[in-house]
Amino acid sequence: MTGRELESSLTRIGHERSVRKIALQIGATAEQLAEMPLIEVCDIVAQEYEMLCVTKNGDIILYKQEDKEKVDAVLKLIMR
Repeated sequence: MTGRELESSLTRIGHERSVRKIALQIGATAEQLAEMPLIEVCDIVAQEYEMLCVTKNGDIILYKQEDKEKVDAVLKLIMR
């Protein structure tokens, strides 16, 4: 996932706020985030997270890249 793909999936008002909160948890400072355009914030998040899907309700499901094997295992179980 790229930052641009994530940004294009942000359809709700609260999505931008949520992405900025995730970037804070990753390590960006509030001052940096205040000055960054949304695409740059999405790039920060995309470095550590992958997008699983966008639900019918417009919710975005993200998971950490380090958990990819776990997510793949769960998806295999579901798809059986």
